[in-house]
Amino acid sequence: MGLTNKQLNNLFKLPPDKAIEYLESLGVVITSNWLDFLEDARGRAFTIVGVMKEDILKDAKAIITRGVTEGKTFNSIKDEFRSRMQAKGWDASTYRLKTIYRVNADLAYQHGRYTEQESMKSFAPYWQYVAVMDGNTRPEHAALNGKVFRADDPIWDTIYPPNGFNCRCYVRSYTEARLKRKGLKVESSAGKLKDITVEIGGKKIKTKSYDGVVIDPGWDFNIGKNFEKVKK
Repeated sequence: MGLTNKQLNNLFKLPPDKAIEYLESLGVVITSNWLDFLEDARGRAFTIVGVMKEDILKDAKAIITRGVTEGKTFNSIKDEFRSRMQAKGWDASTYRLKTIYRVNADLAYQHGRYTEQESMKSFAPYWQYVAVMDGNTRPEHAALNGKVFRADDPIWDTIYPPNGFNCRCYVRSYTEARLKRKGLKVESSAGKLKDITVEIGGKKIKTKSYDGVVIDPGWDFNIGKNFEKVKK
């Protein structure tokens, strides 16, 4: 599962301009292997692994962008999505189309969420990692749930969600007064954030870990911050 419709709606009370800006700016990249798309291209281009036609990618991106712009759920757009893809010669399953739609919508909304929180960090300088604690929550994400760091702690360059495919985590901002009322403790990532290497499909991939918690390879970066750097 990705973020629920309620969670997506709660990310923004106003039209998600930053999310739309993010999606509209993405170029399209053809790739046959997700591992080949890691690091440099992540957050700057749209792709569907295994889809080798640029016109299919452009159509898919356009549908997703319009869906986010109009606040549509996957269910309300799935028939059009499927028929447009079939017309282009790509007959994907409903599950795959849903994953593509939700992952890219999540990336866009989380980019917008980050820029919103970044602009308010002088007022709310503490950020808390929040995971959806249910049977589908990954142990690594559950281990980060509830942890609070200053907004300028380097940890957010690594763990600001999403932290994997269909990640449902998000970040909650706190003012100092609210932090004290809640009795929350602020951690520091100093000395606990490390570069590591893991092996996937016979390839060694670089990622990071925080205090022993391994971040999914390819997701150890901040989508919002990465995108803002590219714009500059």
